[in-house]
Amino acid sequence: RVPARRIVLGDALLAYVVALLRPDDPFRPIVGWGDNFRSADLVVQGSLAEGLGLSPLEALACQTPVVATDIGGMRAHLRPYARLTPRRDADAMAAAILDVAANPEAARLDARRGREYVRAQWDRARAFDSLRRDLASAAGVVLASRAEEAA
Repeated sequence: RVPARRIVLGDALLAYVVALLRPDDPFRPIVGWGDNFRSADLVVQGSLAEGLGLSPLEALACQTPVVATDIGGMRAHLRPYARLTPRRDADAMAAAILDVAANPEAARLDARRGREYVRAQWDRARAFDSLRRDLASAAGVVLASRAEEAA
């Protein structure tokens, strides 16, 4: 048996919606999540379908080991840095969790490499620019090219 010190269940989308409803200070409700990720021994995200898997990327940014489902964006971005398990395979996920508990140094090494990947590939400016462009496109608004914006 491996003791669990903290279990967090919830819907991350709800937290981001709450942040959007506070335009004066949008991230105040979620500031401190980094502390939660940094203090965790492991972040686990079991999903049936997943576009990206932002929480595992946030965990890696904090050098916290990750176990996640081998699907979608998590497969594309987490494979070298996290333990990925087949969808709907609770036994495989439990085995991966126990592997991290039994080999914490190797899991932390993977997470440190994951942090370097996140730092190189993901940043707030890029994420918000992509969101702005996606929303503009959905609204039928044509934005200036990046070169035009820079001029």
